[in-house]
Amino acid sequence: RARGGLSRNGIRRTDPGARKRTELDARDIVGTRRRADATAQRASELAPSDGRPVELLAHLYERDEAWEALCETLERELALILPEGDVGTRKDVLIRLARLYAEQLKRFDAAADAYVRVLAISEAPAIFSALEAIYRRLGRTDDLLALTERWLDKTADAGQAHALRERIAEVRAQH
Repeated sequence: RARGGLSRNGIRRTDPGARKRTELDARDIVGTRRRADATAQRASELAPSDGRPVELLAHLYERDEAWEALCETLERELALILPEGDVGTRKDVLIRLARLYAEQLKRFDAAADAYVRVLAISEAPAIFSALEAIYRRLGRTDDLLALTERWLDKTADAGQAHALRERIAEVRAQH
């Protein structure tokens, strides 16, 4: 015999009306997201130089974990930033793009390309390290050597320079 809203086997009974309302709410949320996506897409087409619709799309795609669409949107956002424009924003978008390609999509060639574009802006050690890891993963020995030599040319730290020379020797010995 059922007691306290539980069936004989102890599973809570659900109100069929509540279940129907939940299903309708879920459909409404999905419909709202689709409308928002379509509206932002259209606004982006009508005013391609306005970054706000692109930022909205990026937010929607990230929230929904639509990684491919997010990467495409970030590439569009990059196109809106003039080469002489906000270097910090360009760098941040490229790093975000590289991480998405590597971590979410496992598209390491695309991640490497994004990191190479970051290096054109900023030669921070973290960027060299991230790109080095990707080149190692992909087995791109020539690119790895060129990157490590470039990093060696940029460093002023004697300890780091020594470590980089050792990496170069190690790669050459394996190659």
